[in-house]
Amino acid sequence: MLTHSSPDFRRLLAISFASSFGEWMSLMALSYIVFIASGLTTLGILMSVPVIAGTALSPWVGAWVDRRNARRVVLLTTIALAVVTAALQWYQPLAYVLLLTVRQVLGGLMYTAQGRLVPAVVPSAELERGAGLLNGADRIGAGLGLAVGPVLAAQLGPTVFLVNSATLLLASALFWGLRADVAPAPTGKHGHAVRDALPWLRSNAIVLALYCLGSVLWGLRDIGTLPVVEQRLGLDIATWSGAFAAIALVGEVLGAAVLAWRNPDVRTRGLLIVGGLVVALALTIMLPALVVWLPLVVAVKVVEGLASNLLGSVATIVLIFQAPEGRAAGSPECCFHLPCRYSPCRS
Repeated sequence: MLTHSSPDFRRLLAISFASSFGEWMSLMALSYIVFIASGLTTLGILMSVPVIAGTALSPWVGAWVDRRNARRVVLLTTIALAVVTAALQWYQPLAYVLLLTVRQVLGGLMYTAQGRLVPAVVPSAELERGAGLLNGADRIGAGLGLAVGPVLAAQLGPTVFLVNSATLLLASALFWGLRADVAPAPTGKHGHAVRDALPWLRSNAIVLALYCLGSVLWGLRDIGTLPVVEQRLGLDIATWSGAFAAIALVGEVLGAAVLAWRNPDVRTRGLLIVGGLVVALALTIMLPALVVWLPLVVAVKVVEGLASNLLGSVATIVLIFQAPEGRAAGSPECCFHLPCRYSPCRS
């Protein structure tokens, strides 16, 4: 059966588009609202604290999801995310720290469980094609969300988060009709799984540290978009910051093409590749703050998207190669949502 003829797969495509649109629209709206109301320093704190919390909890997220019914986890976390996101319409910096931290953890649970459902929907012979189509729907939704986020935030203020809440409720309704499911893993208690994974986490400490650093940089690129557009390029942030951020998606698509054309030998050169990508990502984040020539800034944003997508994909492949038998419990991807969300390596 062709992938696109499966009702469950069509639902996953719609879910991928809707959830990605809402997620990225909300991120840009959040950046705009906090930047206007409280400045760049507050924005940096509000965006970094949830990432730190997600990093601390990431070794437990994958193991916990593996021992639960994947479809049920997605339904419950999606509804919970909708409620938490709706609460963001009342802007208070301290409350935002708590809400965004809870949102980060719930998002990690949801996307990890969602990734587990893909092999249950897509035949193994078409897994790469199915993952590519899902990634494409995700990127299209992300691009539209990035572009309209600041515009909607300028018009609606914090009530813009009700739009994101609505997209999450739509995704939960689509998941309700999903027939495919993944039973909980029958391999003992959660605590034992975490203890078994600790030696693997220690043996991959350098890759994990580079991956976490790259993920923080990846978040900083979106925080830095607003001041670059306003102060360096002299453009209206409500109109242009979303489009400016979306330029990186061109590079992310190129990154996916590079991986499809030539898979790196991650078993022997993975650490060097990941380290080089972190350096490239750091350089591309700094350059737009130093230059004002628009064509160069656009080119840098494309390279930035390329580096971030390759970093997420290659680092995950490195970790999977080194993981104990079965799924890599606690893969940090569940907390950072890098662009390879539907990569076949996550099966």
